[in-house]
Amino acid sequence: MNVIRLFVFTLSWFAVVFALSGALSFLYLRVSAAIATPVQKTIFFKSIAAGLEWTVSLAFYVSLLLSMNYALQKRVNPLASLILVCSLVCTLSFAASLGINRFRLADAPPFATENASLGEAGLMLSQGELTIALLDHPSVRGAPRVVSLPERPLFYQAQPVDERGEILRLPPAPFIKAPNRLFYNFHVDFSLSAREFLARAETGPVPFALQAAPLALLLVALSLVFDLGVWPLANLFIAAVFFRLVLALDVFVNSSAVRLFVRGFLKPSVPDSAIHPVIFAILTFLFLTCALAASFARRKNAKK
Repeated sequence: MNVIRLFVFTLSWFAVVFALSGALSFLYLRVSAAIATPVQKTIFFKSIAAGLEWTVSLAFYVSLLLSMNYALQKRVNPLASLILVCSLVCTLSFAASLGINRFRLADAPPFATENASLGEAGLMLSQGELTIALLDHPSVRGAPRVVSLPERPLFYQAQPVDERGEILRLPPAPFIKAPNRLFYNFHVDFSLSAREFLARAETGPVPFALQAAPLALLLVALSLVFDLGVWPLANLFIAAVFFRLVLALDVFVNSSAVRLFVRGFLKPSVPDSAIHPVIFAILTFLFLTCALAASFARRKNAKK
């Protein structure tokens, strides 16, 4: 009975996290298109799919974290929970990755933002000591403008261009501050991890399983930290910190610099697609060995 409850729990949390994060991503795209200058009147499917990429990785990590916590709280058989949670989360992630890949290739009309123009000629954009006054309609690309900077109080730009001679896009209106670095780094890491999922899913279920299964096994092995403390909430927080470290390691291992280093060290004996699975399989084996040894020593001391 506990196994069935664990199945429903894992499925529900994956669906909730994926749907909620996807809805927030789409809402962010709508708002960004509405405040852009020149005004973006449409959102294409490729943009929506790009915004949904990170939701796969987020649902993967969160559902694994919460499901293993639930399994330990309900005393589900460890082997059964490991097989069930890993296989279910990997299957759901594969299906979500395929769906996003198909959605990106969908031949459908773009969504309309249904927003009005931000203004007419003479619109002023300001943030801090920077001010831009548009001398033409905001929808005109490369329109002349008057700019005020701290070191240059007022100067005219007939056609704003960069050092390569390309017309500069106007900044968002209203100006926005730099994003919070903590949440921004989370989003970047989840996006990079999800892109690997999407790329492997496009090549087939076996390459995807080789990418996701060792990662899922390592995360499940790390769930042993749920028993480190007395308070379940504190154990959940500790496990979340470990999961964040694994996410950073996942992105690091998938980076081109690491692949080039491993390829140069091992020569052509190991293909690029096997670098990530091999590293995470080794880490999982080492962590499980240490965890089992610690558990054995703890039981031996308890008998004494």
